[in-house]
Amino acid sequence: EDFNSVTAPSLPTNWVSSPSGMWKTGAPDNVVPNGGTLMGATLNTSTHMMAVGLNGNTNANNAILETPSFSIPSSVTTAYLNFDMAYLQLQYTANTNLKEDLYLVSSTDNGATWTTVQEISGNQNAIWESRSISLASFAGSTNLRLGFKYTNSDTVLMGAVLDNIKILVPVPAEMALLSVTPQQGDANAYGCVNS
Repeated sequence: EDFNSVTAPSLPTNWVSSPSGMWKTGAPDNVVPNGGTLMGATLNTSTHMMAVGLNGNTNANNAILETPSFSIPSSVTTAYLNFDMAYLQLQYTANTNLKEDLYLVSSTDNGATWTTVQEISGNQNAIWESRSISLASFAGSTNLRLGFKYTNSDTVLMGAVLDNIKILVPVPAEMALLSVTPQQGDANAYGCVNS
């Protein structure tokens, strides 16, 4: 889902924001504070419908963006959740309780209960980055929903912006590429200056 065909602030069909209205579709200057910037870096042009995010809500604890329900056949053991994100994981003060967190969560009962799959770490060295999370443990799952759960300790922080969310079942050549992708902080990772 790239959210480009959705009229802001609505979500695509069968996507859910819980509580309602916490996660919104829109251009960067509408979905994040500070005119579409994170720490002074522009996310994208204000005319592009490109993301889902939080707009400085102080009551955004446990706000979940839920995907539509789907199944992963038991024969598919190499599925991945791929997505782009802008998420800094800021802390308001020296008090470690006043911080923001983002988790990947799952549900097999249509969102009635959620289980934490893993914490998604922020990256204060890159505004946009792509992430890939293995869904191998969900092989054979039916009525599966994934969610992105954001918390901010009732403190106005920067929020999280997501885009290009998809389930990928790679072919062998893609598997080889995934296996050599440097992880955050890896000495082989690289970036482009002023880009």
